[in-house]
Amino acid sequence: MFGQHLSKFIDDDLDEEIKVIAELTDEDKRFFKGNGKIILPDGKVAAVGSGRYLKMAIEKITDFDRELNEWKIVETETDPDIINI
Repeated sequence: MFGQHLSKFIDDDLDEEIKVIAELTDEDKRFFKGNGKIILPDGKVAAVGSGRYLKMAIEKITDFDRELNEWKIVETETDPDIINI
């Protein structure tokens, strides 16, 4: 189950910072639920989405190399402790 709503098309050449906010809303042994949104520089919401997902090792879903694709958390000194939304 996945839902989405597009409020505004985003230009491919958008040369501004946008915010992506994601939230894990529920989790059990086999599934998790979450929602998220994309916020444009002017504060307007461009898209929202939600879904229910089956927990599965990414290697079983796709041929994905975490190192090759640089899928990691990069912490910086300027990372906030709290984000007000």
